[in-house]
Amino acid sequence: MKRVCLTMIAVVALAGCRPPLRVSYGNGTVILDMQSLGEYPSDVERIRVTDLRSGDVVWDLEGRNDPQIGLVTLFDGDNSVHPRDIRHGSYEVTVPANTSTFRLESGVKYSVEIWRHAGSNRSRRRATIEFAPKH
Repeated sequence: MKRVCLTMIAVVALAGCRPPLRVSYGNGTVILDMQSLGEYPSDVERIRVTDLRSGDVVWDLEGRNDPQIGLVTLFDGDNSVHPRDIRHGSYEVTVPANTSTFRLESGVKYSVEIWRHAGSNRSRRRATIEFAPKH
């Protein structure tokens, strides 16, 4: 019994170290899941997608007013710069500037980085995952 309890404590402690970030694929989409325990939005303050081939940032958002977000669905092709699953606060698009879409290309590797505030000292925590959209 003690071993099970200690394992559960360790898992909960590790989950608090960085923001949750899981990637799943389906029918030309990439779903970025930033929910805690599968349903609660995370306090993600920044999301950045970078083309690993060129090193260019293709999408960068910065949160305002204690932002919370759950899921972001990206498509092979054109994507809106404004995520739909914002549950609190707002996000300002810094890249790309002055346009409503950004483009992801099938088979190109990208990295997504997310940052969140952690604790009362508002220190930043970061998680990174690589993905490649598929047709």
